[in-house]
Amino acid sequence: NRSSKSPFFLVQKLASMSVEPAVPRPDAAFIAQRRAAEPREPDKKGFDILGPIDQRPTEEHLKQLAQTLAAHEQRHPTMATLPGGGIVYQAPQITAAGSPFLKDLFKASLFRFACSHRNATQVALTWPCRSCLKMCCGFEERSILNDDEHWRCMLGTGFNAGKCPERLRGLFWMQDNIAGEVLISFQDVDWMTPTPQGFAAGGVKFLALNWSRDLTCAGIVPACASLSVTREMSFFVSPNLRWIFLNRAWVYIPHPHEYLVAPTDGPIPAPFSPGERVPFDPMWDMIRYNFENPWDTSSRNEYNYRLRRVAFLDSDGSLVKTAAWAELQAQVGAKTVSACTSDATTIENMLKLSDMQIVKDAPKR
Repeated sequence: NRSSKSPFFLVQKLASMSVEPAVPRPDAAFIAQRRAAEPREPDKKGFDILGPIDQRPTEEHLKQLAQTLAAHEQRHPTMATLPGGGIVYQAPQITAAGSPFLKDLFKASLFRFACSHRNATQVALTWPCRSCLKMCCGFEERSILNDDEHWRCMLGTGFNAGKCPERLRGLFWMQDNIAGEVLISFQDVDWMTPTPQGFAAGGVKFLALNWSRDLTCAGIVPACASLSVTREMSFFVSPNLRWIFLNRAWVYIPHPHEYLVAPTDGPIPAPFSPGERVPFDPMWDMIRYNFENPWDTSSRNEYNYRLRRVAFLDSDGSLVKTAAWAELQAQVGAKTVSACTSDATTIENMLKLSDMQIVKDAPKR
């Protein structure tokens, strides 16, 4: 008898094993079939309407989504819960109770290193990957404060930009977003022509295009992923231009009279005081949400931030900066406090921005 550990035995064992063929990348139909067989909560099934995030919606998907989105808009016509149209701005990711920067020592240190907008060590570490993105993939490194001409040109891109609703035009700052993403535009969405029935507008946003990210790992990793793993994001606007469906999240478009205010009790977002008015222009700014129950806006708010319009193009094609640009400029220019004396100071440090961004422009019109 030969030992079960001898090389001869191992060779015989390997030879007797059947080699299964490589599994091809599953298509949308296969994934939809698998998802249908998986048990899931009924109130979350709506987010499976469009299938995989990197697959284009079918005509049948769009019919289902139009009905679901219209019903959602009818059930939730406003996010205001205070007199006069006040919306409580919770932003749990920048509160002392919910911020990942203030968890236990190990996790907090890890998040502070990984998710800071500013980190010279990470900028050095990402140099090889950034170089590849610039040389091979069309990305550029641009300054927020000193590259006005670039931002002006970027707002003139997009094959179907004419289909973009006026309310969504401009350069938006993802204020209070703790991810390594800062500026974004929507006119470059691949808007569907004609507009699908039941929507104010609809299309797909390419995650690689007109989406600025930090030079840190938290910015470069999603930039790389936008070319392969998560290439596209569903972008469908409800009939009355109140909600934008992002397949896994929402954007709320406020009524002109609505305003934001910090909570009066419970976790308070840094750097606000209880009940303080939060800078926000309801005519042009928007609010990004993630709800625990995606189809119930009264369920726990897991993540949200402001989408502030900081610039737009006038009728002559010139770049016009809004009042929110001054806030953006202040966040870029603000100095990091070396000695964090409070939780609020720690969070505020993590929200201070880096001037340099990596971005890839959409094709010109």
